[in-house]
Amino acid sequence: MSITQPEYTEKILERFNMKICNTHDTPMITRQVKNRNNKNKTKLDDPTDAPYREAIGSLLYLAGATRPDIAYAVNLLSRRQNNPTKGDWTESKEFSDILEEQLTWVCTIEVKPKSWKL
Repeated sequence: MSITQPEYTEKILERFNMKICNTHDTPMITRQVKNRNNKNKTKLDDPTDAPYREAIGSLLYLAGATRPDIAYAVNLLSRRQNNPTKGDWTESKEFSDILEEQLTWVCTIEVKPKSWKL
């Protein structure tokens, strides 16, 4: 059985204005690399009024339904829902680049019957 949701993924990317795609190898960068790259940290620590909760909720649904490969990264992003900053919103937009690149990925589930031997 194979399941995919390219239409839903497209809808998420359009709804949260995440269609601009920069290529990335992984869904998220490590904290060590992020801290090294954040030279202008004061701007990234400012609170944001972006629809962060709605975006994370949509991504959690997508991860649970058809994209288990993104579940870990989305769960990390969801930890900041109460007080999201501009840096958190930037991370979620960077994560969306992976979705854009992998729009046609399919989740395939194979079920093989077990033979019982006594």
